[in-house]
Amino acid sequence: MSTVQRGRPPEHGLRNTATYRAWAYIRAVVNNPNRRGYATVGGAGLKHDPRWEEFAEFVTDMGECPEGHSLRRHDASKGFDAGNCFWHLPSRKD
Repeated sequence: MSTVQRGRPPEHGLRNTATYRAWAYIRAVVNNPNRRGYATVGGAGLKHDPRWEEFAEFVTDMGECPEGHSLRRHDASKGFDAGNCFWHLPSRKD
């Protein structure tokens, strides 16, 4: 995957995918104090793997999001990294 240049759309072709949205969400709730949810994530000191500043590194660790899945953490009191995150398939009860 190639790098993203300022003011240009990403060149990886995955911007409109669940994978990209999950990555963007993680970065927002960890880094953006104006984002809903920041207070209980980034504001509470939770971080993401620093490598995940790059979308390509996130995909390397997590793979692409399987259809119908969403990103979850095994332990919500810990941050976002490959050891704590997984693609979750919601059941009808979720």
